[in-house]
Amino acid sequence: MRKILCLINKIFIIGLVLQFNLSQPILSQTNLGQTSLSQTSFIRAYPKIISVNKDGFNDKLFLNYNNDEGKNLILKIYDIKGLMVLEKKISNTIDEKPESDGSYSVDIDITNFYNNLFNPGTYIFILTAEQKVLVKGSFAVVR
Repeated sequence: MRKILCLINKIFIIGLVLQFNLSQPILSQTNLGQTSLSQTSFIRAYPKIISVNKDGFNDKLFLNYNNDEGKNLILKIYDIKGLMVLEKKISNTIDEKPESDGSYSVDIDITNFYNNLFNPGTYIFILTAEQKVLVKGSFAVVR
């Protein structure tokens, strides 16, 4: 738990420095460097700011990744206090959508374990493949 809190504090501080731009991905291979884990790699997550007002725009977190080996990808989302608010298997599920470039995408409803909308604030996500971290990132939820 201490390591997670330390990680969250570092990400939060880095997140404060970043400018929010809805058209830019949170992270991508170009600004992360090489993120591949064999043939499983993270491509991007977007938008940076999610508005949970049910207007159909920026209501979900979208993830795009390669998973040629069919590994189990797990998404964990933490609030800024370090409490896990969501853990979800995203690969090899009916939610996973193949893209024309051979990658996969999935959209994540911003609801917690109890099916309640996330409260406004900053959240940290960690995407793992077979218990190895592919990427860590953050996003903000507004109303």
